[in-house]
Amino acid sequence: KGGERLARQFLIKVDDDSFPCLDKIADDLFGPDIPPSGAYWGHIIPLAQPVRDQGDRNYVPESAYPSPYYPPYAQGMAYALSEDLVLGLGDALGSGSLPAFPYAEDVAVGVHLRSLAAGGLARVVPVQRAVLMPTDFPARCREVLELGAATEEY
Repeated sequence: KGGERLARQFLIKVDDDSFPCLDKIADDLFGPDIPPSGAYWGHIIPLAQPVRDQGDRNYVPESAYPSPYYPPYAQGMAYALSEDLVLGLGDALGSGSLPAFPYAEDVAVGVHLRSLAAGGLARVVPVQRAVLMPTDFPARCREVLELGAATEEY
């Protein structure tokens, strides 16, 4: 199994005030539910709405993001992206082909991944952390993604 682990590479973003259990994260990332590419793993939020209250610190003006729902995004102490997504985001951000989204970092990653997928530059498969998996997770993601392209990936 060690060789299999080396064949997959991820970037894991962890909050600086968190103490992740790396064994559990590795069990998830190298488990059977993680695709070899396009993996976007974490506490995936599938039906979040932008905050429109100007007094809220998470306010996002409708002019910056007009959709009533964000694309699924990973929220919380940690999330991971497969190597292909990291490289795709880096290329797109470096070239300036992704629009600025200067709001919450976790939401911005989801928004940018959706832009890559919509442009045919990436296949993104949201994967819920095993400990948080609701039974209707694929349906919840599909509900949001049907606003664009309807699949369990985007």
